[in-house]
Amino acid sequence: MTLFFTLPDWAANLVADRYASEKMVYAIPWDLNETGAFIDGYCVVTDRNILFLEGGSVRKEILIAAFRDFKVNAMSGAGILEAKAAETGEDVYLARFSMEHAARYATIAQKINMAYEGRSTELREEPDRKCLQCGNLLPQGSTICPRCVKKSTVLLRLFRLASRYIPHLAAASAMLLAATGLNILMPKIYEVLVNDVYLLPAEERGNMRDFMILFAFVILAYFTCRAMIALITILRARLLAKLSSNIVHDLRVSVFEHIHAMSVSFTNDHKVGDLISRVSNDTNRVKNFIQSEGTECINQFLTLLAVAIYLFFINWKMALIVIVPAPLIVLLMRAFHRKTRKIYRRLWRLSGKCSAVLQDILSGIRVVKTFGTEEKEIERYKAVCSSYKNLCIGNEVFWNTIQPLIRILTTFSHLALMLAGGMYILRGRMDAGTLVQFTTYASMIYGPINYMISLPRSIADAVAAAARVFDILDNEPKVRDAEQPKEPELRGRIEYR
Repeated sequence: MTLFFTLPDWAANLVADRYASEKMVYAIPWDLNETGAFIDGYCVVTDRNILFLEGGSVRKEILIAAFRDFKVNAMSGAGILEAKAAETGEDVYLARFSMEHAARYATIAQKINMAYEGRSTELREEPDRKCLQCGNLLPQGSTICPRCVKKSTVLLRLFRLASRYIPHLAAASAMLLAATGLNILMPKIYEVLVNDVYLLPAEERGNMRDFMILFAFVILAYFTCRAMIALITILRARLLAKLSSNIVHDLRVSVFEHIHAMSVSFTNDHKVGDLISRVSNDTNRVKNFIQSEGTECINQFLTLLAVAIYLFFINWKMALIVIVPAPLIVLLMRAFHRKTRKIYRRLWRLSGKCSAVLQDILSGIRVVKTFGTEEKEIERYKAVCSSYKNLCIGNEVFWNTIQPLIRILTTFSHLALMLAGGMYILRGRMDAGTLVQFTTYASMIYGPINYMISLPRSIADAVAAAARVFDILDNEPKVRDAEQPKEPELRGRIEYR
């Protein structure tokens, strides 16, 4: 990692003027002050002092010789640099910074401690890996930039994994088309039932036997459609459950095998808990997406398209009343798209951190109990879980506020539709059966629209999970095993001295 950033002119001149006799060793960003507010400052380490620069001046100057045992404590959303006073041995707070730079401060603290042992503190800089598009640093051990990952690319890659299950996908799609067609047919049955049965004048019914046969036929058609829709839904759900489980099983095995094929340095860059979270939790979220949204989004889109066309065929003026909210909803969802991605990126990171902290604590539980640090570890886990909890609450509050507000648009549209339909009936330009058919089709449009409102949330969650999984698969081992390894010759030449 980079431990020597290029200082802006004001900071470089300040150090050169006031500390000309000292050798500058490290220079890294300092982005949080004592109150937790974000700032644009720098931490400069010389061979004698630690300087914290911000706003054109030296905010804090720390004499290295006055302290020992420098260390970094990770808190909720921030890190703290501490050290023991050389005279009293008391822990002293030195500075605060965001977790983005925690590893840099920890490395510098370790190197300062090494100086007390007489070892060299010369800078050994390793280049940071940056995103080629936005220039931001990639997360530790990651090859994917959370800011630049494209939903379409991740989803396309996810569905490519299902290529071996194309027959199953084709069967699920065929069932989907059949169920969609039957759903679209239902309002036509309602129209016949209302106009030709319920509202048919007695003098036009003719022979009662023929009328009852028609009535029974309409009811039977209604029941048959409902039964077939239920049967198709059951078969499709069972097929998708099996399909999603098989796809995710293959994905989990691939990730697990890839982890074992990686070099030892890979496990140093990734905490075990984070890897466990990716293999189990993230793949499970992908499974849920495939099972619930994999073909349902196609169903909703086809329903929306077919019903919209038919509504314009029946009455284009009333159809416009139904369709008007759709562009407004799309614009609102695009406006909230940036916030949605930001929320799920943070959930992505905190989810892995929770698993990593839990694994670290449980794997070393004997050491924890030996040294009696249970309370410290409990507070550590509570802090990271609290951050995750608060973000989840914020996410749910956001969506459960936005979705009802957007659905109000469809409610107004429905009320306007009922008003217009009533006016058409009073003027004799539409019969009751056609209005029932129209309003039923309109409600079928509102269903896909409401579905589209919540779809970005499901996609964002699935993309975040899939990106974490593909991040593992995209890593290449630094040291590859030989294709034809040769067994070394053991000669038994052992000499004891």
